[in-house]
Formats: sequence, C-alpha cells, structure tokens
Amino acid sequence: MLVITGLALVLASCGWGPFNEGRCANAINGSPIRLDGEQVLLTKQQVDCGVNNDLWEPPQDLGSERSTAHLVARGQALKFGDDVIVAEPGQGRPYVQVRGEFPVQVLEIVNMRDNEPGVKLIEVRLGIIVQHSCFATPLPLMGVRKGKFTQDVNPVVRLKQDGDSWIVDRLVH
Repeated sequence: MLVITGLALVLASCGWGPFNEGRCANAINGSPIRLDGEQVLLTKQQVDCGVNNDLWEPPQDLGSERSTAHLVARGQALKFGDDVIVAEPGQGRPYVQVRGEFPVQVLEIVNMRDNEPGVKLIEVRLGIIVQHSCFATPLPLMGVRKGKFTQDVNPVVRLKQDGDSWIVDRLVH
C-alpha cells in the first residue's frame, strides 16, 4: 500500500493531475531552454575561476566604476556570448550574456498565473546549468524590467499546455 501511494504521488507531480508547483517545476526543468542574449549572474569566485581557467581575461578597469573581463574562445565554447561585466554602476554582481540551449533548474517558483486558456506565466528564480568546474551551481538568470535586464527582477517563463503536459514556450520580456 505504501509503495502504491508513493508511486501515485510521484506520478501526480510529473505530468498528470492538477497544475501545481511540482508539476510546474518539472515542466521547466524537463528540457533545455534556448536562450539568446539573456544575462546570468556570477559570483566573484566564479569570475576569478574563469580567469584561472582561461575562459576570459583578467578584468580591466574602464573608469566610471565599470570593469569587464574579455571573453576568449574557451568561454565562448561554453556558450557565453559577450565579455563579463565585472562591475557596473547600479549592478551588485558580475554578469555575462549567454546564447544557446541550456539545461535549467528551478531555484524557486515565485508566482504562477493564468495568461489565457492553456497558457501560464511563471515568475521563477531560474538557474542555467553550465558544464564546467567553475560553475558547480546553476547561474541565476536575470529578469527584465522596462526592457532592461536587472538583477532584482525574476524571469518569467511562459508555459503552454500540450495535451496532458506543459512545455516551456519562451521567456517573457
């Protein structure tokens, strides 16, 4: 009886039954997401590790409290799309642009709401998974406010119903 109950709970969160946070997270985590010019946050340790592993050059001061680390071929091979912004006025953490298909991990579901029949908008703390020792934890994806990436806004994922399943349609900006 205990095994049957456990199996029923697992199946309910994986695709069947009412839409809930578990089902939502499984839908988002279930397949890689195509990102084109999105921004992810880094830690100072990850920036240093990237320098030590020849993913980008050491940071250069550009004046006005701004510094960048020039991306090199090994960093581009990991689907980083532009130089690392190490310091910039108004931004608390380093960040870098990404381009390509990435596995993702839901870090926290903040809000779920219906958009239209068969479509849900999910505000989520979301991390992308980069297969490199410098990035042992998922890199948090930045959200967009008024057309600009910002570190204090969560991304919004649009899910569409596909039969009995939910699939990621796109990120909403």
